[in-house]
Amino acid sequence: RKAVTFSTGSFNTTRATADFTGPLTDKQNVLYRFNAGYEKSNSFRDVNDSKSLMLAPTVTFLVTDKTTLNAELVYTHVNGYLDRGLPIKSNDLYGVARSFTLSQPSDYLRTTTYYLNASLNHKFNNWLSFNASYLDFTYNEALSEHRTLNSYDNSDASKPRNSIMNLRYFDRRAEEYTKNLSAYFVLNQRTGSVAHKVVVGADYIRFNTDRESAMFEARQKVVTSVSNGVVSQRVAPLQFDLNRPTYEIQDPSTYVRRPTPAFFTDYINSVYHTTGLYVQDQLEVTPRLGLLLGGRYELFADERDYGNGITNVPQTKFLPRAGLTYALRENLNYFASYSAGFRPLKPELIRFPERYGRSEPFSPETSYQLETGFKGEFFDKALFATLAAYQIVRRNQLVATGSLTAEGAAIYRQNQARSRGVEVELTGNILPNFSLNANYAFNHTEVTEADLAAEKGQPLANAPKHSGGLWAKYTFLTPGLRGFGLAMGGNVVDRRRFENQVTSLDGGAAEWAYWPGYAVADVALFYTVNRFNFHVNVNNLFDKYYFVGGYDYFRASPSAPRNYMATLGYSF
Repeated sequence: RKAVTFSTGSFNTTRATADFTGPLTDKQNVLYRFNAGYEKSNSFRDVNDSKSLMLAPTVTFLVTDKTTLNAELVYTHVNGYLDRGLPIKSNDLYGVARSFTLSQPSDYLRTTTYYLNASLNHKFNNWLSFNASYLDFTYNEALSEHRTLNSYDNSDASKPRNSIMNLRYFDRRAEEYTKNLSAYFVLNQRTGSVAHKVVVGADYIRFNTDRESAMFEARQKVVTSVSNGVVSQRVAPLQFDLNRPTYEIQDPSTYVRRPTPAFFTDYINSVYHTTGLYVQDQLEVTPRLGLLLGGRYELFADERDYGNGITNVPQTKFLPRAGLTYALRENLNYFASYSAGFRPLKPELIRFPERYGRSEPFSPETSYQLETGFKGEFFDKALFATLAAYQIVRRNQLVATGSLTAEGAAIYRQNQARSRGVEVELTGNILPNFSLNANYAFNHTEVTEADLAAEKGQPLANAPKHSGGLWAKYTFLTPGLRGFGLAMGGNVVDRRRFENQVTSLDGGAAEWAYWPGYAVADVALFYTVNRFNFHVNVNNLFDKYYFVGGYDYFRASPSAPRNYMATLGYSF
């Protein structure tokens, strides 16, 4: 099978993809797949052009009917900008166009990644198999950016408040290396009338950064002026006037370089290891009743030499999980599950909490999730429905405050949050030529404990209480329109709390603000004939200006305006 697509759309976007697959030998025991893609786009954001390339060859060797080897290589390169979001002027969410940016024409973000994955699958017999894989991932980054310092300069009373934004400049060169080894056995056995599918395995991840990585940060620049033949210099803060934006090639050689912060020194000098051991048993107790029991032990540690030999901060956790399914009827199943989660911290947050605005060490994040509900198939499997209720509790959740220490490290706070809700999803082919997908979620969230007293009792940031979506697709069957189709739908999202508090224009007490709720509609037209297919997608049909989320007035994430993408595909 071979397929190619060519696309063009809004914001001067052009895209091409290729997907080729087939055998490499007459015996068809060596198979290949090759994916490639290229895109060039100006985006709807000013000074945010990008070009990207992806190449992904894969080779599969069917050694025997019991042994398979697979190797995959993925290469990507992106040349663009790092978009930190929309700055809000004078607390007016719609005070600037959604294309507005702080980025300068001389900014850039160039990333290159190499991903190599090799895997082995071997079946010893009909009840025992073994799987192993090795992943080697390299990430290379060259970054030059002007970004907000998360503060305004309101010292000039003649200018509107919250309209002069303080900036910081970053120049970073870094390369990261991640190596992952995973292996597990799958055992299928019976104990009496109970069938077992047991998975036993281990995985290991190693992460480190090239020690030649470097970072340059500035918040001020040297301004040179000449008056009456006399040359003078002064140091001025990096700033951006939201009422009078200027975009020009910047000269970082005039910037006042700050000392390399400790957090970046930690970043390039530490090695991180994660080891996981796990076992899981999926039981078929009766034809109607199924159980799942499992557990995972995680060990996270770093390596760092502070001059007295290698030291580490181990973080460990046992994570149980359990599940149950019961067939109430042939087409209706009940399910329930429990799972625990664990997110280790950067060891510096435990070793040196004072660097991040806290006197006591931070604690790793832990969580658990309870879920129960029903899944059913109706109308001769034309409609699939899911109804689920859940509770998620996250402890020691780390939240960036938006503020920075004197040396430039982010200041964090911790909280405990609870989410309770109900989700409903309907999907299926109502008619042979008509499909439907509809979903609704009620999500009540609450911060139950917090370092910041004002956050207690608040909903989680960027978490809507109500959200839903609908997508319907109709294909014409009449002879004159056969092959044509129309799809339409949209999403509705309730208001969401800012990540951080904001200050009113009069400089009063900090308060919580909310991203407004929104409803957005999309539509698509498609046509298929023989080996060709053509489709046009129009997103944000009514050109709604809304926010998908963000942190605060310094970093908002606006929606794209109405846009389209037309694609022509050919399979051969």
